[in-house]
Amino acid sequence: MNKDEIYAGIGRRIRQLRTSAGLTQEKLCDGFITRNMLSRIETGNACPSIDTLLYFAEKLKVSPAYFLCLDNGEQEQFDKISRVKDARNLYSAGRYDKCAAMLRGERDDEEALMLSLSEGKLAVSALDKSAVGSAVSHIERAREALNDTVYMQSELSAELSLLRAVCKAVCGEAMPSSKTVAGTSFVLMGAARHSFLLGVALFRENDRTAASVARHLPEKSVYRICLEAAGLIDDGRCDEALVLLDSAHKGSHGALCSCFIYEKLEVCCRELGDFKAAYEMSVGRRALIESFKKQL
Repeated sequence: MNKDEIYAGIGRRIRQLRTSAGLTQEKLCDGFITRNMLSRIETGNACPSIDTLLYFAEKLKVSPAYFLCLDNGEQEQFDKISRVKDARNLYSAGRYDKCAAMLRGERDDEEALMLSLSEGKLAVSALDKSAVGSAVSHIERAREALNDTVYMQSELSAELSLLRAVCKAVCGEAMPSSKTVAGTSFVLMGAARHSFLLGVALFRENDRTAASVARHLPEKSVYRICLEAAGLIDDGRCDEALVLLDSAHKGSHGALCSCFIYEKLEVCCRELGDFKAAYEMSVGRRALIESFKKQL
């Protein structure tokens, strides 16, 4: 590659970055160099000094070495570094939808892992909003991305399987076992949701250790209220449990939490002799399950 080709490459990359950033030549120059000089650089008719390259790199948010890429392979590596950096920032900020959108398409191991994590987080968020169909779609995308990476395959695969099982459970199928829940990581769902799932599974199995799980959850969280209420029911204190469940029932909660509240309210009402209310809770729970099924 001769000198003229290098100059042309530098100018082309500056022009591409400038237009992608939505900057005019005057805006990029900003008094540092003249617009005429920038025009000559972008057309390959002049070579910028080191100071000018450093200035452009800062303004255009790239490494100075990016301008000296000698072939497309080198440029692709710089583009990937920039893309991964942006994706990490989006992921760290909790903007999983933006992160996933950026990484869909061709990707390497690291990008595929970040895409799988983002799609998994979106699945959890969808379940929290009772959008079961959307959760299943994100789980499938997360699995597809996970096939393209060698990182964290076993733990993420197990957690995605658990999330899929929860989607089935809110549609009327069996809840996964406490052993299954306890054996998975909580990279995607977080510690609080994981503890709640474990508590629900233990209550399903009539395990007396279930109530103790609530102590590990944040005070006044709906997860803790639900598990504490279930523990009170097991102790025969249905009147106290009813007060807790009534307060939780008034809010808007995720799919599994909503089903659990209806179920325990039905038990409380039946044990307290209010069979009309128990029937209403049973009907409400069945209606909720049917609404989830229709999303699939």
